[in-house]
Amino acid sequence: MINIIKISSIASYDNNGIEISELKKINFFYGANGCGKTTISNLLANSSDPKFNKCLIEWKGNQKIKVLVYNKQFREKNFGTGNIAGVFTLGQATKEDLDNIQDKKIDLLKLKEEQITQKKTLETQQNKLKDNADTLIDDCWVIYKQYEVDFKEALRGAIGSKVFFRDKILSEKTSNSAVLLSLDELKGKAATLLSGSPIRKNTIPALGSYELIDNIEKDVIWKKVIVGKAGVDISGLIERLRNSDWVNQGRQYLTDDQTCPFCQKETVDQNLIDQIDEYFDESFKLDKAEIDSKKSSYLSQVDAVLSDPSTENRTEKLSYMSKRFEVSRRRLIISGMPAFSVIKHFNIIKNRSLS
Repeated sequence: MINIIKISSIASYDNNGIEISELKKINFFYGANGCGKTTISNLLANSSDPKFNKCLIEWKGNQKIKVLVYNKQFREKNFGTGNIAGVFTLGQATKEDLDNIQDKKIDLLKLKEEQITQKKTLETQQNKLKDNADTLIDDCWVIYKQYEVDFKEALRGAIGSKVFFRDKILSEKTSNSAVLLSLDELKGKAATLLSGSPIRKNTIPALGSYELIDNIEKDVIWKKVIVGKAGVDISGLIERLRNSDWVNQGRQYLTDDQTCPFCQKETVDQNLIDQIDEYFDESFKLDKAEIDSKKSSYLSQVDAVLSDPSTENRTEKLSYMSKRFEVSRRRLIISGMPAFSVIKHFNIIKNRSLS
């Protein structure tokens, strides 16, 4: 029941408005057109409309009840205007319509019951999920405690709490693609890396000065240009082509016939053979023999360097020998030794340093 109606600042009501009090169960309002009767009925029909923000309906005991209003606005909204002024008809619902409404009500009731059942099922599953999550937290922690002695240091930063440890396990499961190791392998790695304070090792001593290697590298033979005898007719061609080493190596393939070992044509006669032999005279052979001797001695000294305990670091050895041999390589090339031989000798030293 309504106790008081206050209405102002709307339609025919000014800012002061009016207050209607002492209302009964049945109240009758009358007045001239435009005095505000319809405005009051519209307020009762929809008091939450913003246009009524300065109006008030006070209910007895603050117990608001459903309000039904039949006025012009209700007619226009629901029925429209009929052909005969003042006469409005709803018509009569058929039996099919009534049965359809009843069926829909039954369907609605079933849906509501199904919703209640599904809500209960959802709550049950959510509780089960929470229980499983709590169980997983405890299980992960039990496993950690089982291997705490071996892996505590390795897991530091992930064991601040049970929940954090569980989250770390799940994260690793989805993101870590490393090959899984056996438990013994993991224990071995943990023992190697984390079982105590690191042992300090003194800095590896600098490589010393190896006198014999230095002497070989500084030998005057490397400054000498080793070529054959200049006075031979064929010397001019060989020196112009700069292929004395190639010709010298080809001598071993010469036979008694006139067939060239390279082009397989009969272009070789005894005169050519004699000129080649004369070109590579005794002086050439002695110089070449000295280079071979120096090379053998050089490789022997390299082996001594690589076996020296003060050069345990293999990377440092290789770097050291690479730099030294690069200098020697340039000297060998300048001296006339073929480049492929120099590279071969360098690879020998490299392989020895890594073995």
